[in-house]
Amino acid sequence: MTLFLEFEGGPVPINELSWLEIAPCGCACGIHVAESGSEVIATPEQAWDALHYFETKARAAQDKKAGYTVRLGRRSDVNLLVSDCEHDPKWGVVVTPIPDGYEWGGPNYYYKAADRKHLVSVARADFDDNRMQASRMTALCGREGPNFWARDLGALAECTNCVRAALTMIRGGAR
Repeated sequence: MTLFLEFEGGPVPINELSWLEIAPCGCACGIHVAESGSEVIATPEQAWDALHYFETKARAAQDKKAGYTVRLGRRSDVNLLVSDCEHDPKWGVVVTPIPDGYEWGGPNYYYKAADRKHLVSVARADFDDNRMQASRMTALCGREGPNFWARDLGALAECTNCVRAALTMIRGGAR
């Protein structure tokens, strides 16, 4: 049995289709097949969830707010994927400036408990693999965490209060 989806005005076998994630700049930055074995992804909502499976809900919401979208395309459209977007800003998203002496971090148990990453001072921190350690670490937003903070936090959303504080610091305001 072959499943079909409506695409470009007519039915197309689902195994010939994929979902493309489109960055705010218009570049294709992700892809997920519409059908794989018994898994069928037939709607943009299902595609969004599949493309953001390894991210927190907060990060997926932040991406949607930034303008990332999904659209159906042919599997042959895989050549539209770009590994290095040439737009300025890259992917059409302005990167949060990080004040000197700070780094994105999160509680070391973030996989289970946290949905945001925070800007943490690294002035007194020691580094071990993907962790930073200090006797007491406080984020720019004021959140106090454990003495170990994780550093590899790509899938977490940025704390909006840390972003606000960072922008104030960089513009010359006191923190």
